[in-house]
Amino acid sequence: MFFVDLSRIVRSGLRSFARNGWLTVAAIGMMVITLMIISFFAILSLLIAEGSDIVKKKADMSIYFKATVTSEQIVQFEDALKNDSSVFKITFTSSEKAIADYREMYKFRPKLLEALENSGSNSLPSSVQVDFYDPEKQGNIASVIDEFKTKNIVDHPSYEGQKKAVVDKIVKVAGITKKAGWVLASVFAGISLIIIFNTVRLAIFARREEIEIMQLVGATNWFIRGPFVFEGAIYGFIGTIVSIAITYPLFSLSGTSISQFFGISNIFNFLRLNLWSVILAEFLLGTLIGILSSFFAIRKYLRLA
Repeated sequence: MFFVDLSRIVRSGLRSFARNGWLTVAAIGMMVITLMIISFFAILSLLIAEGSDIVKKKADMSIYFKATVTSEQIVQFEDALKNDSSVFKITFTSSEKAIADYREMYKFRPKLLEALENSGSNSLPSSVQVDFYDPEKQGNIASVIDEFKTKNIVDHPSYEGQKKAVVDKIVKVAGITKKAGWVLASVFAGISLIIIFNTVRLAIFARREEIEIMQLVGATNWFIRGPFVFEGAIYGFIGTIVSIAITYPLFSLSGTSISQFFGISNIFNFLRLNLWSVILAEFLLGTLIGILSSFFAIRKYLRLA
């Protein structure tokens, strides 16, 4: 009996869905826009987080030694760095190796090599490269550097390619993006709720005589309300399918540009790995919006004993 009632509810919900004409189109359209915005900002947040992690891993610190530094002072400084729990790895590069690496890198650019020769033997000082477990948490490194600067052993540190500034900027952009995404998604979700609410309201008014007859013959409240709830769920389901059909091809078509911008080697692998989690979230959210809209309309306009 349960499955018979369920099949009738489904058929009735589908008929009501098909009868609503342009309201159905408008409701699905707003649902699609809402879910596309949510998908866009969800994927963008994931991309920013992934890109931020990639940049963070490269955000090492280079600390340059004074030209007068001795081997003992270098060892002393490295030991002080190793004692800090935030330090993952320390790599020492002598002045001679730095010059050799420079010559190898720019061997086909004679002007740069000439500038190196003219700058003297101490043009590229010895240095240590410090890699951190988390570039945003650098423990007491600053105080260690200040201590050895006063001893005239090291110069100011520098981040390769100013990556710390990049990390800070990415974190800031991620925060703004998430807030903007939530605001836009909330606005369009509210509009979707209102449109589906009115669509179900009109469906209730159109079937009021049929509902009265169903009550007279002893139909249960669940049997009467079920088609309207199912109708709301249909809006969410179709909205999810259309949203996914539009959103993912757009990201795939712009994959090369996105990969270069965020520093992700393969955007397609990234989308594939996160595909089902985003689809599931979209489906649940779209269905929830549809069902809630129907529920509110039923409570307000469908008075049952």
